[in-house]
Amino acid sequence: MAFILTTFPQLPDTTQTVTVGEQQYAIRLYWRERLQGWYMSIWLADGTAVLLGRRLSSDYGPMIGIVPLNRPAGEFLVQGPSGYNRLDLGSQEGAAMLLWYFGVEDFPASTSDDLDMTYTVP
Repeated sequence: MAFILTTFPQLPDTTQTVTVGEQQYAIRLYWRERLQGWYMSIWLADGTAVLLGRRLSSDYGPMIGIVPLNRPAGEFLVQGPSGYNRLDLGSQEGAAMLLWYFGVEDFPASTSDDLDMTYTVP
């Protein structure tokens, strides 16, 4: 099930526990003043690192391109402007920047037609 992560943009560094499916994760969101960006790190409840120091960028997922062990089954996605400030990160629809989580059930099932690589020359 898709949901927007709760964020606290007034605080430049927060950690929260989020349950995704059956698994609990500690998610840290922190603002880097010098780089003018939000960053995300994820740990299992026992402290095992899953993802460390990934920048939140518009229309991109912080876990895209890496396959960490013990990762949540779905994907995180940032929705918002490419240039943002610290207070743009929000938890409510209508905020300038949102951090979504989409579970695997939110993605359409693929079919063999999706993998058809045939090409016909006109």
